[in-house]
Amino acid sequence: QNNLGAQGLFNFKGSQVNADSSEFKQNTNTFILKNNVRISTGKGLITCDYAEVNTQTFDFKAKGNVVATGLEAGDEIKAELVTGNIKTRVIDVGEYQGKTGSWYLLGDKIESKEDKTITGYNVKFTTCDLGDLGHEVHYYWKADKVVYNEDGSYDAHGIKTYVADVPIFYLPYLTSHLDGNDGQFKVVPGYSSDWGAFLLVSRKIK
Repeated sequence: QNNLGAQGLFNFKGSQVNADSSEFKQNTNTFILKNNVRISTGKGLITCDYAEVNTQTFDFKAKGNVVATGLEAGDEIKAELVTGNIKTRVIDVGEYQGKTGSWYLLGDKIESKEDKTITGYNVKFTTCDLGDLGHEVHYYWKADKVVYNEDGSYDAHGIKTYVADVPIFYLPYLTSHLDGNDGQFKVVPGYSSDWGAFLLVSRKIK
């Protein structure tokens, strides 16, 4: 075992792997990393308790208190298992919860792809800041699939609107923008001392 401290275990095109301790298995070309593991992919950072990284294929697996943060401040996904490839920067996330901008998220799985899209399945999203999004969320949307594009736009399929866990509206498809500035629907979350937390929703009509 080696004490790596803050030194990079290895680098690849802007990606870097660090850990407090490591063990190299030569027969499988795999580093076993433990404690304060940090995997930088150049597009974000993954921290965890344990990871395996193949030095030939650059495939990796991260487990235990996994936190993935993006380049934008406040973007964060928490999960128990993340797999992917440092070289292609294609990453799969299992069951997760997270935050991006004003939105809080829960879902079964996230897949990033080489075309820079990110797809989430069975996504539950809301602007209600209630920790792990328990049953007290005032309202939320649940989509069968959401595809997030590099320009900030997204395409959502099979969306149900819930208020206090009661489904009240269904849309087969919606395209919009995370900051509410584009698409057929405009969704603007906010907070005021008079209203408290609020959500403004409007529909573009040609």
